[in-house]
Amino acid sequence: MAGEPGLIVPVRSVNEYGAVPSVLVDQASAIQLAIDSVPSGTTLRVPAGDYRVDTTVVVNRAIRLEGPGRLVAAHDSPCISVEADDVYLGGGLSLKGRQRTKWIPGARGISCIGTIESPRRRLHISDVNVTQFGGGGIVLEFVQDFTSTDTVVEGCAYYGMALVSVQRAAIIKPTVVDISTGGLPNAYGITATRWNGPLAVHPRSSDVLISDALIDGVPDWAGIDTHGGRRITALRCIVLRCKRGIDFVGGTNELSVVSFAPLDVAIQDCVVDGTGIKTSHGIGVSGAGTVVGSPIEYATGMISGNHVIRSGDASNHSLGGFWFRTTLGLRAICNRATEPGSHGVVLSSDNQAFIISGLQVTDPWSDTHTIPSVVSTRSTNNSGVISGFYGRRGGKEATSVLAYGFYQSDPSTTTTVAVGPDCAVESGTLLAEGGGGLRTGTSMNASVVRVGRGNGRVGFFSATPIPKPVIRAAASDGATTQALVNDLRTALISLGLLR
Repeated sequence: MAGEPGLIVPVRSVNEYGAVPSVLVDQASAIQLAIDSVPSGTTLRVPAGDYRVDTTVVVNRAIRLEGPGRLVAAHDSPCISVEADDVYLGGGLSLKGRQRTKWIPGARGISCIGTIESPRRRLHISDVNVTQFGGGGIVLEFVQDFTSTDTVVEGCAYYGMALVSVQRAAIIKPTVVDISTGGLPNAYGITATRWNGPLAVHPRSSDVLISDALIDGVPDWAGIDTHGGRRITALRCIVLRCKRGIDFVGGTNELSVVSFAPLDVAIQDCVVDGTGIKTSHGIGVSGAGTVVGSPIEYATGMISGNHVIRSGDASNHSLGGFWFRTTLGLRAICNRATEPGSHGVVLSSDNQAFIISGLQVTDPWSDTHTIPSVVSTRSTNNSGVISGFYGRRGGKEATSVLAYGFYQSDPSTTTTVAVGPDCAVESGTLLAEGGGGLRTGTSMNASVVRVGRGNGRVGFFSATPIPKPVIRAAASDGATTQALVNDLRTALISLGLLR
């Protein structure tokens, strides 16, 4: 990369090539002359001041373009287009666009577009501030080995940072604030995604780490998102005022059918707070498929150590702090939800071989229905283990607060859930089936109980000691994931919960 440690790096200024701070006179030609004139490996600085640019500045060689100056775009094309490998943008460089209220696809702050045959490589963005671009803050397509540190994107339309068919990326300590829809149906703070179409043409984004992010203010959709990504990780992120805090969902094929699930994803030690806005859920994971009972591809991964605050929709009993659909072997471990709308965790449909453990939910609530719960199944084809949860009362006042521990809304022959042994609630009923066939109170001494229609079952582990099954740790390879599923199936059979 340009300017690697140990190398003697020439340093130049755009002022040497005729660029001067001015918001009245176009400086793009002088800045472009500087980039075209210096050799690869040069550090080219934009000194303090505002520099008007009426055309795109093209970085076409491996240089370091640094601030502390600011480029002020007076056009609706990318402010900077990166068209070379081994480019570094940083040093306090700032970019300012024309507006953020209307979506204009080309009006991007930073654009780096490769192809599937010739991807761009090793772009690094550090200490860069991007504001008020109607086409998104930073947009990358077909880029490999991308890194970003301490980047700020504020007041842009549709997305703050979009990684499209990007492989191997680390986004460390980004700040993304106030992303509007620009008139489109939704918006994204940071998304690792792909365009619609076959995987051979539009491959998944993969191996992307988003760490220590602050995402604040995407009220019309998702703070952190993937559509069908593989090994996408959100770690220690804080997500505030987003309709969907962290949303890992399926991507579509050339017929716009959701066909590609997020695979081997991880959401760990994140805080999602929906205080002050109407939310859908705090953290969601869903796979591919449009018909209940007919999944196309299951989502897989680990959700652990997260805290979701005031997320969900208290008027909709199908929503909650955490929301899962069409998953296989999903592990939700040691998560918390405070004042979630309706439920702490919602198992919508087609969740197979899941494990929920160490869950703590405070004050699930509703003013419109009477079934707010710690965990609820909302539809059919859910099978797995809820090995431990605690429902506690805080200070929330509402018509109904913490009515149930586990509530099975739609019992059927295709739902098989084992609940226990470490589950308790401070109020309400510990276990309930929506048809009214089961009310076990708060006793944990009940044996496994059959409820629902036909062979549909839900219950507690028996008071009689049962040897704990060995469940292997998850890994990214398919063989280990299948071994996890087999181990869980064996455990369910041994408990009499699966035939």
